[in-house]
Amino acid sequence: MADPRLILILLALAAAGPAGAQTKTLVTALQPLQFLVGRWEGGGEVSDTGGRAHGVSTISIEADGRALLRSDRNALLDKAGKPTEGFGQLMTIYADAGGVRADYVDGEGHVIHYGPAGIVAGKSVEFTSVAAAGTPVFRLRYEADGPDTLRIAFMIEPPGQTAFQPIAIGELHRTPAAPSTGPIPTRTPLASLRLPKPKTVDYVEATRVDFAPGQAMPPHHHTAPVVCIVAEGRFAVKMGGRPETTVPTAGVTLEAPGERVEYFRNTSTDHGAALLCTVLAADGDAPINVMDKP
Repeated sequence: MADPRLILILLALAAAGPAGAQTKTLVTALQPLQFLVGRWEGGGEVSDTGGRAHGVSTISIEADGRALLRSDRNALLDKAGKPTEGFGQLMTIYADAGGVRADYVDGEGHVIHYGPAGIVAGKSVEFTSVAAAGTPVFRLRYEADGPDTLRIAFMIEPPGQTAFQPIAIGELHRTPAAPSTGPIPTRTPLASLRLPKPKTVDYVEATRVDFAPGQAMPPHHHTAPVVCIVAEGRFAVKMGGRPETTVPTAGVTLEAPGERVEYFRNTSTDHGAALLCTVLAADGDAPINVMDKP
C-alpha cells in the first residue's frame, strides 16, 4: 500500500484568492482544525532510512469552507544528507457522516483513506487509516506547540500486530505566506550536493535533454561533474554500481567525474520526459560526454 517514507507531511496555507472568489471560513465541523492553517517549513527523521525529510507545503481552505487541501513536495535525504528522491503529495480533509475524514494520494501512486479523526479543538488531530485485512494501518498525528510550531508523528501498525511503531517524527515552523507578487520570488530548496573532490570550474554548460516515451540514455560517463534536474516526467536511474532509483519531476541528480551511468530511462511509455543538465567544467575536461560500452 503506502511506502513508509510517505511520512513527513508539511502543512501550510495557500495565499488567499481574489475577494469574493470563495469563503475562507471553515464549516463548523472543521473549525477545530483552524490551528493547522498556515504556511509551514521544516522536517524530521525518517526511521526506516536513517535519513531526513525537509520541505515547504501549503494547506488551504477550499470548497467554500467545506474542505482543507494540503499540497506539498518534500525532499528526502539519506544518512549523508544527499538527496535521494522527492514527490508531490495531496491530502483532502473534510467533514463526513458526523466526523472528519481525510484522503491522501501522492505522485508515486500511494493512497491512504483515513477514518474519523480524533480531535482536541485547537490543539491536536489524529488520523488513523481504515483497516483492511492483510494491510498495514497508518496513523498521522499533528499537535500544536504554541501558535507557530507543529509537531508531527507518522506511525505504522504492521499486519498481524497490535502496536503502532514510529516511522517519522518531525517539527514544522510557521513561515509567512508567499506573496503572489513582490520584489523577491520565493526560493524552494531542491538539493544540496557536495562534489567528491575539489573542482576548478572555468565554464558552465547547460543543456536540455529530451526523451521519447520509454527512451533511455545508454551507458556513459562524464569528465566533469554534471547536475541534472528533472524538468518533465520521471526517470529510472542507475549509476555508480548502486541500485536503481526513481527520480520524479524537480528531483536532482549528481553524476561525478568518471562515474559510470548505466542509464537514465523515461519511465513513461506514453509521454516524453526532459532533463535540465549543468556541467561544471574546467579547460581541458573535454570531451565532457563519453559513451561507454554496454
